[in-house]
Amino acid sequence: MAAQASRVLYDADTAEPDDYRRLYLTQLHQAPKQAFDIALVGWRRTHQPDLFLNAVAAAVAAGKPAWLTQAYDGLPANEIDRLQRLPGYWTGLAALHASRNQLNAAQAAYARALAISPDDDQLWADDLWMLVDHHDRQTLSALLPKLSSSAGDHPTLWSPMAAGYALIGQPQHALPLLDRQWSRHAGDPAWLAAYADTAQQAGHPLIARRLRRHVFEHLAARPDTPAHASAIQRDRLLASLATQLLPGDPARKWIAKLARQPRSAQARAEVLAWTLQLDTDDSARLWRQQAYGPSNALPAWARLSLALRADDASSAAALLSHDLDALPVQDAANAASTLGWTPLATQLYFDDLRDRSDAYDALSAFRPLALAGSDRIGTGLALMRASGLSLIDTHLATRHWLTPGLALAGRVDLGAQSAYDNSLLGPPPTASRQAQLALTRTLRRGSFSASLGGGRNLAGYLTAGAGWEYRWSRRLSTTASLAYGATPSASVPLQIGAREDRLELTASFEPTPRNALYGSFHTGEYRAQGGGYLGGITALSLDVEHRLWLSPPSLRISASLSGARFRRAARLPAQLAALVPAGETPDVGFFIPRDYAQACVGGGFNDRYQQDYTPLLRPFASANVCANSDYGPGYLATAGVALPVAGPDHLALSLQLGTNLGATGSTTQTLTLSYRYYFKPID
Repeated sequence: MAAQASRVLYDADTAEPDDYRRLYLTQLHQAPKQAFDIALVGWRRTHQPDLFLNAVAAAVAAGKPAWLTQAYDGLPANEIDRLQRLPGYWTGLAALHASRNQLNAAQAAYARALAISPDDDQLWADDLWMLVDHHDRQTLSALLPKLSSSAGDHPTLWSPMAAGYALIGQPQHALPLLDRQWSRHAGDPAWLAAYADTAQQAGHPLIARRLRRHVFEHLAARPDTPAHASAIQRDRLLASLATQLLPGDPARKWIAKLARQPRSAQARAEVLAWTLQLDTDDSARLWRQQAYGPSNALPAWARLSLALRADDASSAAALLSHDLDALPVQDAANAASTLGWTPLATQLYFDDLRDRSDAYDALSAFRPLALAGSDRIGTGLALMRASGLSLIDTHLATRHWLTPGLALAGRVDLGAQSAYDNSLLGPPPTASRQAQLALTRTLRRGSFSASLGGGRNLAGYLTAGAGWEYRWSRRLSTTASLAYGATPSASVPLQIGAREDRLELTASFEPTPRNALYGSFHTGEYRAQGGGYLGGITALSLDVEHRLWLSPPSLRISASLSGARFRRAARLPAQLAALVPAGETPDVGFFIPRDYAQACVGGGFNDRYQQDYTPLLRPFASANVCANSDYGPGYLATAGVALPVAGPDHLALSLQLGTNLGATGSTTQTLTLSYRYYFKPID
């Protein structure tokens, strides 16, 4: 009713400023041209600056340069001087200059606006969006680093800065900004799809794929159009996701549409790629017969896929040898890696990087491939104090690839031991030493390893082991390992005087990019060094992890449940009695802990860089608080830094403190320094 009354006054040319404002607001979303005209007429009749700014805002929101020209042309000089004191005058003028591709003038106009209101985050954000929309990489490259130091406290800047970093080819800086907005946009399919694109560009293809799958499932399950997107935008997003998702994902309806067009070469290839990746060969065979037949030869990439599916190594090798130029680089590199041709795969990615410096997908694949396929040598120093034992341990480890896919690794450990608390531990041997050789064979979907070694602590011993890893899918992987003469971890006295024969099974499942579930089962028997049965263990653990940020600093929170049940021998082998503190009766119970159950919660950031290569200095830390049924409350905290020193290497320094965890009811302190060098360049 108020709008109707204002309309009557407007038509009669007797409206007041508030009438123009009211009419402008009622028309802005339904009829932006009418809102613009009303505000401009109101400005010319009342000379209220806010009405001019309303007209400019309507023109900018509608993306109509002609309206802006109409607003700015013919402004009286005395009014211009008054309007120039308002930031909105300059931002509208900047939009007008930008529409004419006069970016220098537009940027100068934004500079005038920011000089008036330097603390207005929205002005900075609008300036960044303008630069992004016009692909002004040079200005963005100079401006974004200046804003980065203060962006953390200014959420309005996160989205345009992320878009800017992605545009200039620095997606690793865009991801942390997007991570901060996750909780607000987690239900927005378009935002999640853009996040997936940035993750792909930054070298996280698995995260990108899982996000795209989640978005597609969300859109496909809701035929109604989301409030923030039109039906056309929704269909376009679905089609884009269907072409990006790997076969087996829920984009089948879109592939079915393409399958009705077998005469289209593009549709034919899209459906062929889809069917080749399905779990069965039936669909691929039927489609090849229907769409290709004898007259249309299969493309080289399809023949390569068929050879790999059939484990036809000779055909795949022939294609790589004779049709390499006809194969997509990524397909050829993946095939070379599958065949164990690591040098060729590394070279293919390197060639792709040389031709496309912004090929972040190739960069992300090249680095781990080069590192995983390189010879290396490493050393480390650990200082530990726990349960009365003081240990200084040094090690030297090396790995050499005998052939692509077959690696030989060796490790030697030397330790100096002493008791710092005679009430907790009797006098241990002054030195411990161990050496081991391991042979690892990489498989198509995992690896197999075998090891052999020996050492001496309280007495001499032999070690042997075998391990198998299998990746069932991108979400699920399992491992199984057998060990003879392994080092026990349940208690310090066991570590010094015993060996463990054990079986361990683990599983890792990641239902979403941000959530992971880990489980393990461990059973073993303890033998005294020098002979004699001590007891055994059966342990279970379940860990749940949620990643708050997917990119560095890779924040995560976690929770775990674990427990162990121990078995004890009837009597203690005589040679272990010296490790029992003076005054205590030598008994198996000193070596074999009590049963326990334990629950922990905690979190951390950048944990992976304790072991993984990083091209930059990365701090890392984690902390957990626990409730243990045997020892009560406890904690475990780790902090340190990892960095490269001379290029393809890894240096890590960390300090770990803990108490009352697992089967150990005492304080543990460990200082670790480790260094690894890779003998193949990664740059």
